[in-house]
Amino acid sequence: MHQVAEVSYYLAKQARGLGLGHFMLEQAQLIAVDAGLRYLLAILLESNIGSRILLEKGGFTLAGQLPEIADLGEKRCGQLIMYKKLRSDKE
Repeated sequence: MHQVAEVSYYLAKQARGLGLGHFMLEQAQLIAVDAGLRYLLAILLESNIGSRILLEKGGFTLAGQLPEIADLGEKRCGQLIMYKKLRSDKE
């Protein structure tokens, strides 16, 4: 997994909807490509619809789901694993 990086982010409520998430994801992808990485990986709560939409718009694909793995105190929630291939295996 030396050619894989995990992308993670958090935006305060007042910063959401301003395009900052899209900008950060674009920058992460540019840095990853410059570093010679092949894949970006994201692990998120399945209840985080905004993040899932952001990642899908950014070209990420759902790779798997871990049902009810996260204990949020009052409830349990699944996690999603998403990835984006940055370059082909031949490069």
